[in-house]
Amino acid sequence: MVRRVGIGASVLGVAVVVLGCVLGAGADGSNHRYKDGDYVPLYANKVGPFHNPSETYRYYDLPFCAPDHPKDKREALGEVLNGDRLVDAPYELNFKEDRNSKVLCQKTLSKAEVAKLRDAVAKDYYFQMYYDDLPLWGFLGKLDKVKEQGDAKYLLFKHIHFDIMYNDDRVIEINVQTDPNVAVDITEDKEVQVEFSYSVTWKKTDIPFEKRMEKYSKSSSMPQHLEIHWFSIINSCVTVLLLTGFLATILMRVLKNDFIKYSHEDESLEDQEETGWKYIHGDVFRFPQQKSLFAAIVGSGTQLLALAIFIFLLAIVGVFYPYNRGALFTALVVIYALTSGIAGYTATSFYLQLEGTNWVRNLILTGCLFCGPLFLTFCFLNTVAIAYSATAALPFGTIIVIILIWALVTSPLLVLGGIAGKNSNTEFQAPCRTTKYPREIPQLPWYRSNIPQMAMAGFLPFSAIYIELYYIFASIWGHKIYTIYSILFIVFIILIIVTAFVTVALTYFQLAVEDHEWWWRSVLCGGSTGIFIFFYCIYYYHARSDMSGFMQTSFFFGYMTCVCYGFFLMLGTVGFRASLLFVRHIYRSIKPYSKPTLSFLFWTLERTTVGPLNPTASLLAAAATSQPVAVGERDGQIHREQEVRASSPPPKTTNNDSASAACHGCGAAGLHRQPQGLRRINLDGLRWRVFDAKGQERRLKDQMEKDPTEVIRKAVMRMLPRNRLRDDRDRKLRIFSGSEHPFHDRPLETFVMPPRQVREMRPRARRALIRAQKKEQDRAAASTKDNEDAKSAKTEEEGKKMLEVKGKARKGHAWGQENYKRTSPPQEVKEMPKCPTFN
Repeated sequence: MVRRVGIGASVLGVAVVVLGCVLGAGADGSNHRYKDGDYVPLYANKVGPFHNPSETYRYYDLPFCAPDHPKDKREALGEVLNGDRLVDAPYELNFKEDRNSKVLCQKTLSKAEVAKLRDAVAKDYYFQMYYDDLPLWGFLGKLDKVKEQGDAKYLLFKHIHFDIMYNDDRVIEINVQTDPNVAVDITEDKEVQVEFSYSVTWKKTDIPFEKRMEKYSKSSSMPQHLEIHWFSIINSCVTVLLLTGFLATILMRVLKNDFIKYSHEDESLEDQEETGWKYIHGDVFRFPQQKSLFAAIVGSGTQLLALAIFIFLLAIVGVFYPYNRGALFTALVVIYALTSGIAGYTATSFYLQLEGTNWVRNLILTGCLFCGPLFLTFCFLNTVAIAYSATAALPFGTIIVIILIWALVTSPLLVLGGIAGKNSNTEFQAPCRTTKYPREIPQLPWYRSNIPQMAMAGFLPFSAIYIELYYIFASIWGHKIYTIYSILFIVFIILIIVTAFVTVALTYFQLAVEDHEWWWRSVLCGGSTGIFIFFYCIYYYHARSDMSGFMQTSFFFGYMTCVCYGFFLMLGTVGFRASLLFVRHIYRSIKPYSKPTLSFLFWTLERTTVGPLNPTASLLAAAATSQPVAVGERDGQIHREQEVRASSPPPKTTNNDSASAACHGCGAAGLHRQPQGLRRINLDGLRWRVFDAKGQERRLKDQMEKDPTEVIRKAVMRMLPRNRLRDDRDRKLRIFSGSEHPFHDRPLETFVMPPRQVREMRPRARRALIRAQKKEQDRAAASTKDNEDAKSAKTEEEGKKMLEVKGKARKGHAWGQENYKRTSPPQEVKEMPKCPTFN
């Protein structure tokens, strides 16, 4: 234990060192205080098309005036991931020093440079700079269309004016203005002589330094925008209230009626069909297929949910203020690495609860489930960025840092979480015992399949967030600023609640039609909102944005596909967890065995103290597929729902009385396959009394007013599972009164219940047991015949000789059979107890 703690401490120490290096890489020692004439840092960041925010290039990729020895600013991890490439700008903006039309440089542009600048002007290229960590933007030029001639003139701005505001010794605000009248025409392909210049004006303001960033956040909190946000929240709240009322109706009315129905039997239930979620209690907690993948989804979804909650908490406390370069990307990388232990613990513990064995493979799958597709997408998009020479291409050093974070932080924490989950020794809490073999799911209509259910499940949660999605997309894939994180957090909580409610409602409807495969359905329905978000991405790209080009399209759909995939995992986990709590609640609220799984009429035979009914009275039920009446079984013990009581003298009997019985001691278990043949239930000296599941006696007169044969048929049919074979067996069932029946050529066999171990054997093992028993019976019959032949022999020597000859022949025949095919049953079959002979 001490050694494990030491390893964990060393891993965390390395993680702290790595994260300190990553976060401290972009630290600046400036306190933002300056004296008159002091140098204030100005960095040129990038240029690019205004409508393609991901397609950005270095500032000096265009033929601008550059200093003699430009230096790149040391940047943090988040800044590099954001595509920022800061470099010294050629402008000198000393503190509180005004300049009027100072010449920056004179430059002769070649034809190639003119063509490059003309293409930049045509695509609305902008430039971005940072002055004392305050962002500023400006356009390179403009496209001036001449109405008379119908041609366009490409104008390049050659003068920039900086308007700076200060308060005491601090810079508060900066604006950039370009003069269209001071521009050069670059329409024609020829060399152009350009003189670049700039001017600076300083003005005093009363705005404190702490509020200088409020200018950039006011755009997202304007009254007209706030009205839209609050309308979105009200719309979402109404949706939540409707779903809450709908779910409360289910819980308080429908489920309450179900509890009453399943707990208190009444006479009206005799003619009703057996439907509802109660009848699949033996299958509802059957573990799903692909346990490892299912547990990995739950683990990864839990990690992403924790990541989202931590990001929202940091946003609410004000960490992500406007233009805090790379803070969001740094937080995403660091928090995802630190929360990997949550994924490892959740996935491994849940996988072991599902009786999984290879937890190491499950842990590897959990680590690669989200990071794998994200890494492949990054490799492709980084290759595209390198081909375009864009700033979105990560340097080799940044890639090494990310690999070190994954190797030294993410992977060790994932393994430690998996080990902790393995040692937790928690068992899956199921209020109902699962049967050995799954129940057949009835045929369902098309709208209850996966795709229609996912469409219904994803629409309501998406309708609660689609208004906020536009502002988020405009901020991420545009140039708008989003700072109302409190409203966004409220919308996120509403999204979680709506997803949980919708998934629970659909899970109830699925169980109500006796479809017990709800595990994967709850994940698909919960995560279907991610698919709706992806469809909204397609709509936003074509209808709400002006993005174009292969690089921008690749970046938009590549990273948004990963985001939608993350939403699918996260919301799918939320839907499954909510459904699991709901299913446990409703099955814990019922009596597990208050009513048998295969319910039918309970009949109890009692011997009468007065003379027999009819010495020849008997009941014969024959079916081509022999599914005989079985004695009830629970946990391997034969049981009766009602003890035999001393009966009063019987009423007068009629001929119909002999045909009004169904079975002797019918109980709760299902039917097991038995040998074909006829079954006789002798009614001599017996009379019938009818009891329900609670042991209350029903009136025999009410039962006998119906057709006795129909009563027996219904009793037998209600013992059969409700599947497609039930109707076929109903057609083959024959009921006869008395000893006359057309099956005299087939012998009647007495039904004997085989042991539980034999009934639960796999078909292959059961066939092997039948062959072994038949072989043993054949040998016993042959030995008996040989003994009879030996007795009938004239002399003792002839008898011994006959036995010796037949014994040799039999051994040779058995040896040939064993070499032709396997007749010996497996070892597990040999150890099984003896059971009645199967024909």
